Amino acid sequence: MARASSAMQPVARMRGFTVIELMITVAIAVVLVALAIPSFRATMVSNTVTQTTNALLHDLNIARSEAVRRGTLVAVISNSGTNNWSSGWYVQADGKFLGNGSFTAQPVPATDLDVVLDNNTGVNTAGSYSVWTKVTAAGGAGITPTDGMVIFNAQGSMIPRASSFVINVCRPDHQPAKSKMLTIATSGMITTQTDTTSSPAPACS
Repeated sequence: MARASSAMQPVARMRGFTVIELMITVAIAVVLVALAIPSFRATMVSNTVTQTTNALLHDLNIARSEAVRRGTLVAVISNSGTNNWSSGWYVQADGKFLGNGSFTAQPVPATDLDVVLDNNTGVNTAGSYSVWTKVTAAGGAGITPTDGMVIFNAQGSMIPRASSFVINVCRPDHQPAKSKMLTIATSGMITTQTDTTSSPAPACS
């Protein structure tokens, strides 16, 4: 009889979420997401600027090492031909002229020996990212440096008349203190830093 009595005990019902509890849970989730979005966006912006800086550093190092390997001039050239590098840049070896710095504009004709070694499409200008440059020219004879290209010679140095070349990688929120700057010395050494406030290139503000 005890066994039968035990079998007849009522089974407790499973209790689910009430509508109010569900609404509270959803509201908390919405608040947490709203708090996380600004931090996520800031991280995305920072990562994009870092990736662009690394891409420039990669191409500058390619140009420098290829200039030494080939024994000729190799340049990193902006697609715009100006100090605004936002639309991209390319690496080109001066093959035909062997050292006079007369680089043929893209697309390189089949009759020319200049060689394009790499291309980069630049930054998301619609998202207000930008890249700006400024060359500081030194005195003396030689190839006149411009803001539209960095030229390395067979010794891995910049052309003699450029004492420095600065590249600003600017954020869409226009914060110089969080933007990136690359500086190329006459020796060809490249350094990077965060903060473009003191940069001679157009400001990121």
